[in-house]
Formats: sequence, C-alpha cells, structure tokens
Amino acid sequence: MEALSSSVEEWIYTFKYLHKLYECPKEIKDKELKELYIEAQINKLTKKEMNRYKRSVLEYDDVRDAVSFAEEKGIKIGEQRGLKIGEQRGIKIGRLEGRQKGRLEGRLEGREEGRQEGRLEGKKEARVQVIRDCYSRGISVKQIAEFMGFTEEEILSMLEN
Repeated sequence: MEALSSSVEEWIYTFKYLHKLYECPKEIKDKELKELYIEAQINKLTKKEMNRYKRSVLEYDDVRDAVSFAEEKGIKIGEQRGLKIGEQRGIKIGRLEGRQKGRLEGRLEGREEGRQEGRLEGKKEARVQVIRDCYSRGISVKQIAEFMGFTEEEILSMLEN
C-alpha cells in the first residue's frame, strides 16, 4: 500500500478498497475510518455469525450493567454498615478520651474508617453477587473469570461460599 499523506487520501483509499480488505490498514490514522472498517467487518458476518455477535454484545452489556448496579448497591449497603460500625467505634474511643472531645473526634474518625471498610465490603459483596448472577444465567466460570479478573479457582470458591 502506498503512503497516504492526508485524510482525504485515506478516505479515497477506503472507498476504493473497503470491499476487498479484511482489516484496517495500519497506515489509516483517521478514527472515523477505523470505526468504518470495524462496522464493515461486522456487516460481512454470516447470519449465524451476526446472531452470535449480537448475542455476545447483549451478554456483555448485561454483565456490565449488572456489575455497575451491584457495585452501586454494594457501596450504599457498605456505607450504611460502615457508618454504623464507625459510629459505634467512635463512641467507644470517645468515652476513653473524654466525653465531649472523644465523641467529636471518635465519630469523625470512626465514620471515615467505617465508610472505607464499608465500601470495601460492599464492593466485595457486589462482585460476589455479580459472579453468582452471571453463573446463574449460564455464563461459564471461565468467561466470568476472564471478565472479572479472577482465576477459575477463585470464582469456584466464591460460588461455594
């Protein structure tokens, strides 16, 4: 392929050879053209391949939405638990240091600590719930492990507990 020196040349080349190409040439720099090549590849799929592709896109969207929802829900639950735990710890610390000063400092410190712990706990619970939801929807342990960034053994362990 000859060197393309301008965006106009890239577009002309694309319209001339798109039907013959199986992937976007490295020389193409234009973002919209790269997206056009991807769409062209998708449009070349057989009906069976297209159905499989659309189903995988929907499954990916479902998992992404489930993760997002579960994380939000987990964070809210974790923050509530964390606030309660933090407040209790704060009160305990406050009594030891003196009522007035201890309450103020203890609650602030305890709430922050509780929020942090609650967020971590919430995220962990959310991930486990997403893993269980995905598994119950028939997504393989291998796919879940790849998507969530865990090993298959870790996924199986989370499903058992």
